[in-house]
Amino acid sequence: MDTAGLKSAEDSFEFIYSRPNREAAQAADLILVVVEADVPPTQEDRRVATMALKSKKPVLLIVNKVDKNQKGDLKLWQTLGIKQIQATSVSQRQGLDDLLSAIATDLPRLDKSR
Repeated sequence: MDTAGLKSAEDSFEFIYSRPNREAAQAADLILVVVEADVPPTQEDRRVATMALKSKKPVLLIVNKVDKNQKGDLKLWQTLGIKQIQATSVSQRQGLDDLLSAIATDLPRLDKSR
């Protein structure tokens, strides 16, 4: 489910809007936090990462658009506290196999006996 990030609950509409984000995190088997490599971590990135980590679910940080930031350092993204980081460039088809492998590893196995 794409939650489109978090927003501050400045009014009742914003509070209601943020509830689906929390509900999506609770229902998820795996949380993917997607950021852009050509923009340094923001306060919103930190809030999203904190919320994802508090869910106690597996969390994977996807740093996309690495093709636009050739000198970028993925260590900068470690400050968000998410241990698993995957570098990708969807437009250039870079890192997608590694990303799919990481997702497959973190998803719970389906019980076929049901």
